[in-house]
Amino acid sequence: MKKLFSILFIVLLIIGFYFVRVYEPEEIVEFSVFESPYVLIETNNGLNLLEFEEDEFKELINNKDYYIPEKVLENRNVDIDLDLSTGLVTLVNRNYLIKYDSNSKTMTVDHEPVEWDEPIIVGEKGLLIDSSLLEEYFMISSEINKENNVLLIKNKNFNGFSGEIKDTGYLYKKDDLNQGMIRDLTLTSKWRVVSISDAWYLGYNEFLEFGYIQKDKLKITNVIEPPEQEKVTNKEKIILTWDQIYSSNIGKRSIEPMIGVDVISPTWFKLTDDLGNFNSFLNESYISWARDEGYQVWPLVSNTFGDIEMTSRFLNNVSSRERLITELLELYKENNFKGINVDFENVYLKDRKKLTQFISELTYAFTKEDIIVSVDVTILGGSENWSQSYNHKRIGELVDYLIVMTYDEHWASSPVSGSVASYDWVKSSLQELIKIVDKNKIVMGIPLYTRIWYEEPSREKVNKMDVSSKAITMQGQNNLLRDVGLKPIWDEEARQFYLAYIEDSKVKKIWLEEEVSIKEKSKLVNELGISGVATWSRGFETNNIWEVIYSEVGE
Repeated sequence: MKKLFSILFIVLLIIGFYFVRVYEPEEIVEFSVFESPYVLIETNNGLNLLEFEEDEFKELINNKDYYIPEKVLENRNVDIDLDLSTGLVTLVNRNYLIKYDSNSKTMTVDHEPVEWDEPIIVGEKGLLIDSSLLEEYFMISSEINKENNVLLIKNKNFNGFSGEIKDTGYLYKKDDLNQGMIRDLTLTSKWRVVSISDAWYLGYNEFLEFGYIQKDKLKITNVIEPPEQEKVTNKEKIILTWDQIYSSNIGKRSIEPMIGVDVISPTWFKLTDDLGNFNSFLNESYISWARDEGYQVWPLVSNTFGDIEMTSRFLNNVSSRERLITELLELYKENNFKGINVDFENVYLKDRKKLTQFISELTYAFTKEDIIVSVDVTILGGSENWSQSYNHKRIGELVDYLIVMTYDEHWASSPVSGSVASYDWVKSSLQELIKIVDKNKIVMGIPLYTRIWYEEPSREKVNKMDVSSKAITMQGQNNLLRDVGLKPIWDEEARQFYLAYIEDSKVKKIWLEEEVSIKEKSKLVNELGISGVATWSRGFETNNIWEVIYSEVGE
C-alpha cells in the first residue's frame, strides 16, 4: 500500500509540474513597443499604427509644442489642402475656415487675421500642423510621449472603457498567449480600452504603450461615451425633384401640381472652365412660380460631365474653387434660395481628396448663411471615376443631405439587359451606405424613367447577344404597352413588372417603372429610416406618381 501511495504521489508531482509549466506565462521576448517612433490613431474599431523614421518623428517636436502630420488626419473633422502654385494652405470644415500663407507666414481664421507662431510647416514629406491649432478649431485631441517617441491621435467619438490592472498582468503584441509577450504590467495600472474580443482587451496606458491584455487581468472602472453630437434626427422627410433646364427662357411651368413635393431643383448652373466660371439659366418668373406653388428652390450646380480634365484643373486650383463658391453664394443670397444641390460627376479617382475639399469649402460658406447643402453621389463601389472618387463617409459628415443616385443599375451601355433600379439593388445599396453615413442625412434617388433593351445575336462573338438600349419616360412606356397589346408579368426579385417580346428580329425587354414599383421603393424611406426621396426627373413621370410617393414618404 505504501508503495502504491508513493507511486501515486510521484505521478501527481509530475502532473502538477506539467500544469505549472504549461500555464505559467511564457518568457518575455526581447521586444519593446518603443523600438521605432510611431503614431497611434484611435478609430471606432480599435487602433491603427503608423510607424515613422527617427528623423521624421523629430520634425514633429519643437520646444513649445508638437505638430501633427497631415497624413494621419484623414476623416478627422478637417479637410486640408496645399496649393503648390501659391503656397496657400487651407484647413476647413462646416464651422471654421483657416488660410495660411506659407510664404508671408500669415494666417486668417474665418477671413480675420490671427497671430500664431508657425501654425503650419510645409515639409518635404507633407504638412505638419500645430496640435494646439487642431484642438482649438477642429476638436482634434492628441497626446505625445516625447521620451518614447509616440504620438496619439484621439477619436472624438470614442466609445469604450477605462480600467486598472488587477495585481499582475501581461501585455501582448497579439491576442494570443503564444504570440510575443511584451512585458509585465504590474507597474502600469491605468488603461484605455479601445476594442474587445472574446478573451482580450486592446488598449493603451498613460505612457502610450499599447497592446492586448487578458480580460481577467483588467478591472473596468469607467465607461467612456462620446460627447453629445449635434442631432440631425427628427428631420422632416423631403421629396425633391430635379427639373432639367436647358435655357434661361424657361420660366413659369404649366404643369399639374406635384402632390407632396417639397423641393424643386432646377439644373441652372454648370461649370464652364477651370477658372470657376459658370453658365446660368436662372429665370425669375420660374422662381416666382415655384414659390407660389409652395416649393423650395434648391438650384443645382454641376461640372461638365464630359470634360474630366477641366474638372480636374478646377478642383486643383484654390482660386478657381473660391471664385465659384463666392459667386454662387452671392447669387443664392440675392435670390433667397433655401438650399443648393451639388452634382459633380465623372471625377478622377486621383482628385478624390480635392473633390472633398471643394465640398467642404462650399459647405462652410453656405452653412454660414443658413443655406441647406445637398450633394449627389453614386452608390458605394463601382468604377473609379464615377463612384470611387466620392468619399461618401466624409461628405456625409459635412453636408445636410447626401442624395444617392440609386438608379442606372443597368446603364445605357450595359452589356446585359436589366432593371434601371431593382428593389433589392436599391435596398442593399442604401443599407451599405447607412453603415458609414448617418441615415438621417440620406435621400434615395428614384428614376422616373426606364429603358427598352434590344438584343440580337452577335455577328462577331460566338453564342453572344449584342445589347443596346434607349431611355423612355413613364408615359412612353405606357404608350408602348398599348401599342404591342401584351400583358407584362411580375418580377418578384426586382419588384417590377416585366415585358419581353420579339419585333424586327430583335428581342425587346423592359422593366417597368410605374406606381407599383415606385411604391415599393418609396416604402424603403420609412423602413430604413432615411430622410426622403429625390426623383430624376420632373416631366418623365405620369401624374399619379407624386401621390404614390407622398403616401409612403409624406409626414
